[in-house]
Amino acid sequence: MTKIPPASGEGVRLAERLKFKLSDSFLEQVQAALTGEGLNHISRDRLFQEFLLIFKEKASTPIILKLAALSLLEVFGLTQGFRTPLLSALDEFRAREKDVLEQKDWHRAYLLSLTSHLAQNASKVFSDQFGLGKDFFKDQQFLHEALEAKDLPQKMLVALSKPPYTFDKVLSLILSLARQDFADKIRCFKPAGQRLSGDDLLALGLKPGPAMGQVLKQVAQARANSQLSCFEDELALAKSLLAGALPS
Repeated sequence: MTKIPPASGEGVRLAERLKFKLSDSFLEQVQAALTGEGLNHISRDRLFQEFLLIFKEKASTPIILKLAALSLLEVFGLTQGFRTPLLSALDEFRAREKDVLEQKDWHRAYLLSLTSHLAQNASKVFSDQFGLGKDFFKDQQFLHEALEAKDLPQKMLVALSKPPYTFDKVLSLILSLARQDFADKIRCFKPAGQRLSGDDLLALGLKPGPAMGQVLKQVAQARANSQLSCFEDELALAKSLLAGALPS
């Protein structure tokens, strides 16, 4: 019975992935374990590692909602009231742009999104009990304030005004998904250092030749003059040039 809480997380994950229903007897065992002393014999690290496996599934939000319905989020130190639309948006974005973030950054994005509703005391408890560190706690507080703000936080505005683009990509992604009014100002999610290449221009339909070299040269000049903040800016400039009078 002491293995039920971690096993319950696995059960819910598999049930959602394979689309089968959890038996009543399994759910009864889970509830019994949660009200007994079984949790005292399970390390926080074991629980946390099980929790992170949720974010490796194709869609994490349905699993989170199921865990919440079974009162299992409390096992992981989480409360109700999280921003479900934000988690769903994160699922959709990851399905389209999985390579934008490394796995550890996806974990951080989901954890921050899942705890962005927490007040300061609750945020600190969650961060401390799983050893996530002061930086994670600071990010929690930044998001909590930013999601309620009327405009982009000054910290982000400063970062966006000074190319090359340096603001934290995980925080940028979460904010752009949660606040549509911020999205047009936050566009850079590609790994730092990625630059426009001939392959990108081929993907846009441009054939090899003088025009390709001309576009890459103009993009490089704009980059050198700090006119471009990220890969998306370079791609946008290339599209603009291709829409002009460049020879093909």
